[in-house]
Order: sequence, then structure tokens, then C-alpha cells
Amino acid sequence: MPSPKGGAEVPSGVNAFLKVIGAICAVIGAIAATLEIRDRLQTGVSAPPPAVEVKLPESGGETPEPTEGVASLIPSPEGGVNTETEIPEPKRQTPEPAVSKVEALINYRAVPSGSVPMMAIALEGDSADVELMEAALAQAASSAEIRLVPGFFKPAFRERGFLRAVYDGDTEALTSSGALAAVGRILLGRVERACRATGQFDSDLVTCDVGLYFKIFDRHGAIADTGHVAVAGAGFSENAARDRAIEMLVQQHGKRVISTK
Repeated sequence: MPSPKGGAEVPSGVNAFLKVIGAICAVIGAIAATLEIRDRLQTGVSAPPPAVEVKLPESGGETPEPTEGVASLIPSPEGGVNTETEIPEPKRQTPEPAVSKVEALINYRAVPSGSVPMMAIALEGDSADVELMEAALAQAASSAEIRLVPGFFKPAFRERGFLRAVYDGDTEALTSSGALAAVGRILLGRVERACRATGQFDSDLVTCDVGLYFKIFDRHGAIADTGHVAVAGAGFSENAARDRAIEMLVQQHGKRVISTK
């Protein structure tokens, strides 16, 4: 019998077969869905976590410096992100002891015991010239009336500019440190030297001009005396000429240097 639409009539047996096939497919699909859900539950597979996007600076690729008190996002070597990076606290400087800076540069042990008035001496200039001049004056110019004390100030007193500051008129370093109370007087100065070859018959002969500019400060920090002395010494080397000049200067002007007007 023809179908309502004019097509060939489908046998009833074929319709029954198609219905069976459709039922079987539905059952298979349900079983497959059930197995998939079970596998996910057993293996713990879950949806991947959302990716964390870290924006790094574009200029030079440098990592921005973290702000104090805030955790910084710094990429870890493995490619992850450290979200709990601790910021170290800044180092705290130990406060300086409440002691005069100048007082720490005074060597009170250099002052010998006795009742003879003491005068500390500190000079600046070439280190070798200073050592020779101070030692020569202390040995030759000291007497029963006054005794020179080299080494009263540590080298840092000169290196940090205190000697030059006092010589130029800023005597606070002396009056506030108690240095004048320990020695009574202080002689500060500068040694200058200029050498030249002067041999007319021997080219090895050298002459050195050595000068000493000095000021003497009393126990109140006032200038008690000031002056300048100089001599020329000759020798067959610069050191020999310098040594001779210092020796002559002390012999000729040593008493003048340590005296006060």
C-alpha cells in the first residue's frame, strides 16, 4: 500500500529492526558516559586551575624592586611564581659611642710621668720628613724646663684633617677633647722640603731646602707663638741632604721653635 507522501511503503519488519538498533545505540551511549564519569572520579582528574598571568616590565627585562612590607611576585627558577617572597629588613647601623671623636685620636700613654711641663708636637707633610723632624726636636730641644712629646696624636688626627683645622684657627678639637689639660701646650706645624741637584764638580751632589711652619697653643687654646724657620742641607743623595737639613734646622732653631714669646 502506498505511503501518505507517495513513497514506497516500508515493511513492518524493517521498522522493528531499526527500533532495536536505535535502542542498542542508546544503551551503549549511556554505558560509555557512565564509564567516563567513573574514570574521572578514580583518577582525580579535575578542571585545570586558572593560569596566573605575571606581567614583567618591558624595559630591559629587569625584575621590579619589591616594595617594603608587600610580598613580591618574582618568577622562581623552575618557572613558577613565588607569591610569598619575604623582604629582608634593612640593616641597622650601630650608633657611635658618646665620646669625642678627637679624644679617641689622642694617645695619653705617650705622656711620660713627671713634673716637667709637657708640650705635644704634631706635624704634617711627607711621613718620613715628619718622623725625622719630630724625633730630632724631641731629642735635642727638650730640657729641664719643657719636654716635647711626639706621638701624642694618633695618625688619624692628621689624616682626618683635624691638625690642619686647628692650625687654621678652629681650636675646638683641642679645647673640647681635654688634650690641653694633659700636656699644657701643643706645637702644630708643617714640614716642607724641596731638593735639587746642585753639584758643579760632582753631579751626584743634592741640596734640600727644609722649612718648618709652626704654631704653639697654650692650655686655653690660644696661640702663644707662631713662626717659620728653614735651612738648606747638602748630600750625595736626596735622603742624605734631607737628613742633614733637618739636623741643621734643629741645631740652629730648635730652641726658638719650642720657646714662647
